[in-house]
Amino acid sequence: MHPAATGEGGAAQVPPYVQRDAQARLSATFKAQGMVIIEGASAAGKSRLAFETIHAYAPKRWLIVPAEATSLREITKAGVVIRRAVIWLDDVERFLVSGGLDGAVLDALCPPGVHDVLVVATLRSEARQELSGAGLEISTARAVEEVMRRARVVALERDLTGPERERAEAFRYDDRIAGALDQTTGAGFAEYIAAGPAALERWESAKRGENLTAGAIISAAVDARRVGHLTPISRALLERLHFHYLSDREHHRRDRPSFDDALAWATQLVKGASGCIDSAGDNTFKPFDYLIDHAQRTASLNNIPGPVWSDLASHAPMKVIKAIGAIAYKASLLNISEQAFRRAADTSDTDAMYGLGLLLGQLRRFDEAEIWLRRAAEADSTNAMTNLGRLLDELGRADEGEIWLRRAAEADSTNAMTDLGLLLEKLGRAGEAEIWLRRAAEADSTQAMTNLGLLLEELGRFDEAEIWLCRAAEADSTNAMTNLGLLLEKLGRAGEGEIWLRRAAEADDTDAMTPLGLLLAEIGRADEAEIWLRRAAEADSTNAMIGLGLVLDEIGRADEAETWFRRAAEADDTNAMTGLGLLLEKLGRADEGEIWLRRAAEADNTNAMTALGLLLAESGRADEAEQWHRRAGGTHGNDGNR
Repeated sequence: MHPAATGEGGAAQVPPYVQRDAQARLSATFKAQGMVIIEGASAAGKSRLAFETIHAYAPKRWLIVPAEATSLREITKAGVVIRRAVIWLDDVERFLVSGGLDGAVLDALCPPGVHDVLVVATLRSEARQELSGAGLEISTARAVEEVMRRARVVALERDLTGPERERAEAFRYDDRIAGALDQTTGAGFAEYIAAGPAALERWESAKRGENLTAGAIISAAVDARRVGHLTPISRALLERLHFHYLSDREHHRRDRPSFDDALAWATQLVKGASGCIDSAGDNTFKPFDYLIDHAQRTASLNNIPGPVWSDLASHAPMKVIKAIGAIAYKASLLNISEQAFRRAADTSDTDAMYGLGLLLGQLRRFDEAEIWLRRAAEADSTNAMTNLGRLLDELGRADEGEIWLRRAAEADSTNAMTDLGLLLEKLGRAGEAEIWLRRAAEADSTQAMTNLGLLLEELGRFDEAEIWLCRAAEADSTNAMTNLGLLLEKLGRAGEGEIWLRRAAEADDTDAMTPLGLLLAEIGRADEAEIWLRRAAEADSTNAMIGLGLVLDEIGRADEAETWFRRAAEADDTNAMTGLGLLLEKLGRADEGEIWLRRAAEADNTNAMTALGLLLAESGRADEAEQWHRRAGGTHGNDGNR
């Protein structure tokens, strides 16, 4: 736990416990066993709440505190049976690394029918956001998702509620509690007692000039943690990194404090509580996570000096290197991400090979991507098999892609089942496609439910299609809501269709806003239609721009309609070019209209070919008009109806 500031006379005793309202919710979760996570800001009182609740409701159990992030997996591999125990995971993000805690490990620790094993964890809200938003489907992101799905989360707020303040008043005899109640700094109650604001001020004062070297050391430790170095950082790496936070002038100052003197300043306890960074043993250090939370809230990852990223990618321990690669990806530092993943992949780490393959694919370096995805797939990574199958299909090698997708699907990967179904549908094998999409849908994949619904709709089995689209829509898939709305409209149930389209549109799905706007326009509610089409158009949907142009033209605002048609046409949308050409012709600007119609027609838009043929015929160019009419009748290009 974070130590409390010392009280009057320098006493370092633990302050009295002010019972939090969340304790009632937490104790209720204890009865169900399994995993509970207390989530909140750094120094909000999460650990103290957990301790007091464990002490009150589970006092006579073994307490298991894993020594390393991988310890829990080692316990499950060894076949150790745990009973009558509380497993304590303070700062659970430290355990969500490769080889650490994930869904399978948690299921082994707390299997069905076991009611005397409780996993209690704390999680900083900022840490959860950093980990789950990494953007690559590697083990860290999957572990966060799997664990959070299984756990019950109890939120703890920074500020005291009214009843909590009343309970705290009974402990005013402790000057730390009295100070926390009376303070006006804006800090939370427990943050103040843990000297969080004082530690932050010490760091800021160091950076302002009180001790620039110490400020650089603290900044390096904080940023290393933000970048994914979730374990304590070695003295050697900290010394290497801190140079990047000092100016050239500071580097050459003869009276600059030595690294060891500055490190001593940075680790000095603030008000007898924590230092800005603390020793973690074995010549390693960890930053006060209150400072990490502050940095995560107030500074972008892109403000971290470039050489810091590079040094961490090159010199951080292997057990954190993939997390660094994933967070670098999130920060759009793709060269650093590649450097980190390649370093781990070169050790034959399957997850790193997979992550590197994904990254290279996104960089359109397809030959290299295939090599690494294939290596990971041959090491039995179903995610790699799935993505290798997708890549091979995109490269025009569908037969090879099918082999890998089938192998992953037969290993029960729902993502692979879905992709295999889509590939088989594309190859004209609808019967096989339905089998795989149905398997994935029955395994609760909303993407598979949606695609199964669309396939059944294509096959004319509308009742079944509606059932699957409805299941996915009720599971909050906005894509399914949109397609369900369109299906219902097609079946003549426009009122029901509007409900689902509106639900998706109100969830900010621009793909739903356009058909909602068109539906509203069709039933005569042009004002509402304009609102939704404009929202989607302003989000750069060319289909919405076209729809908005049509609505504005219909209600007599041709100048505005031209603006939106032109914007979509200049984005190379041939349907927009056609609409713009027809509008210009209607406005008496036939020469301009012909230019846009010709451009769309030459891009194989059959509606444009027909319209261009009519315009040419009206202007007396019958031969050329016949050529375009003939071409429109014989082509199967873009007809503007999809």
